[in-house]
Amino acid sequence: MAVNADNKFDHIIQVEFPHGAGGVFLSSVLGCCTQGIEWEKKQRINFHNFPTQVLSNHLFERSSNIIGIDSPLARYNFWVNYFRKRILWELPYYRYQGKKWIKCPYENLDYRGDGFWLLNQARFIDHYTCQQYWKIDWIEMLEYPEKAWETIDEFLQNNQQNNFWTLSQWVEAVDDYRGTLSKKIAINPRHVHWQIWAIGVLQNQGITSEIDIIKNFQNHEYQQWLNLYIEKTLEYTEKRTYRIG
Repeated sequence: MAVNADNKFDHIIQVEFPHGAGGVFLSSVLGCCTQGIEWEKKQRINFHNFPTQVLSNHLFERSSNIIGIDSPLARYNFWVNYFRKRILWELPYYRYQGKKWIKCPYENLDYRGDGFWLLNQARFIDHYTCQQYWKIDWIEMLEYPEKAWETIDEFLQNNQQNNFWTLSQWVEAVDDYRGTLSKKIAINPRHVHWQIWAIGVLQNQGITSEIDIIKNFQNHEYQQWLNLYIEKTLEYTEKRTYRIG
């Protein structure tokens, strides 16, 4: 459900984003540039513990004090980023049927609940649509950071927020963020993260199986079913993957 930003956080700038799209990075930038704080550049994999951030969420109602970041042509990048940075790096896991199984961070679920939670993250990234007036294209931010900076500056002015940064400071922060991204995005049907993504994409398209996906994940019966849609999902994924130069 979308959060009504105007009711609870009126006039407070916020960031909306799908998982893996750099929303926490952008909220860190906005926290720094509105307070005149220098960018803290260091080796990192994500920005969740950055000391200065503005409020961020994955879905708000449309509001002039919210800026979104997204790119429909990089949704698989977002899934890979999220899986690597958040799932594998931060979350605890256990063994189920001899395989690594991720523990949902928000509720005390069993293996089925944990599995469906992870699948829902992939579905959300694939299905996400930004309705905000102010938004940054993720690919454009990496290729032409000066254009994204113009949008940020206009957004802050529109919300009567100070901007103490210069373009060069923004470019430095984007370069730091770029260094945390996976430059070789593998679209490989044998990879677990791709298989979860593929199931999410198919479910979003109304294609489901009578097979219990969670119970039979990566078993022969499951693999046979998924192989029926390999070409379809590979083509779909390729169109939503950005190759970072």
